[in-house]
Amino acid sequence: MTFRVTTNEPTHASDGALLAIIDDEPTRDATIDEHLARCASCSVRLQQFRQSSESISSQIGSIAVPTFDVAAMRARVTRAEVEARNRQAALDQAAE
Repeated sequence: MTFRVTTNEPTHASDGALLAIIDDEPTRDATIDEHLARCASCSVRLQQFRQSSESISSQIGSIAVPTFDVAAMRARVTRAEVEARNRQAALDQAAE
C-alpha cells in the first residue's frame, strides 16, 4: 500500500491506493483493507471518491455522441475527387 506521511497527521492511504480499490485493480495491495477497517479518515475519503466516480460515470453516460455516417463521408470524398479531376482536365484542355 502506498502511504503519504506528513508531520501533523498519522500515515494514511494515498489517493492512488484508494482509487485502485474503486478501479478494482488486481495489483492492489491487500493491506489497504486492513488499514481502512481502522482508519475512519481514509474510509471517508474512499466513500467520497466512490461518490465522485459514480457521479462522473453517470454524467459521461448522458453525453450524446454524434453519429458518423461512413458511407456518406466516402460519397462526399469521391464526389470531391471527381470534381477535382474534372477541374484539372478542364485546365489541361484549356492550356493546350
